[in-house]
Amino acid sequence: MLPLLIIAAGSLLVGASLRGDAIGRNILQQAKNEPAYHIEGHELVSVVIPTYYEGDYIEDMLESVRHQTYTPIEIIVSDATQEVEAIDETRQLSDVADAELVHTWVKNVALGTNIGAQQAAGDILIFVDADCIMPNDFVEKLVNGLHREGVRLAHGVDVYQPSGASIFWQAGRVAWTQAKPNTYTSRGVAMYAKDFWLVGAYDESLDPMKPHQRHDKDLGRKVAEMWGPASLYIDRSAILAEAPRRPNSLPGAPAWPERAWRNGKAID
Repeated sequence: MLPLLIIAAGSLLVGASLRGDAIGRNILQQAKNEPAYHIEGHELVSVVIPTYYEGDYIEDMLESVRHQTYTPIEIIVSDATQEVEAIDETRQLSDVADAELVHTWVKNVALGTNIGAQQAAGDILIFVDADCIMPNDFVEKLVNGLHREGVRLAHGVDVYQPSGASIFWQAGRVAWTQAKPNTYTSRGVAMYAKDFWLVGAYDESLDPMKPHQRHDKDLGRKVAEMWGPASLYIDRSAILAEAPRRPNSLPGAPAWPERAWRNGKAID
């Protein structure tokens, strides 16, 4: 009996991992092509991307934003990079994508994101990480989520980009797309700008490198406290492809400090 259970568990693990890879490949393919249709919305959407030495990732993210079904969109890159050469790289990539680059000089992701939001002209703000890639309809789905009655925050889920994560990490992430609570906010979050500031924006005092101090999760907590858990809507079909930064080691997740790196540069 035990060998059969082990085989069955292994099959489920491999199947979930392959499904995640397939989803990721589809997203990567979409990011490189114009969508099959466009929707002209009545509200400007500002996509705010905080960066810190993200030259290896942000080009793909910017390309995916440019290939969204929803229009109009503006892109705000809020960059905390410290070295001139790396700053120039981010500026060049932002220029190609017709994105506005705001330089913060401060290695505080919550502060950087809030500064980017201050520069945004959009009615709706969408916050995404630079190492993620959007499918063509990601913005459209989050905007539709915000249009649901009583919703103040809409967000999606994510899988790892293919061939980057172990089958254990990818399978776990695929399972998480179905189990993630609607109040658990991370990357890929949309709010009306007026509501974002009303709830207090991102808490700049939190240190995301420490346990239980995630500024992105804290935003969901504040929204739930102000308007109730039902005011957060999760669209499980709105899936980002995330670059796996974590080491592919088991058992368990690595220590938090191992997440505090961007292209060889420590975040302190």
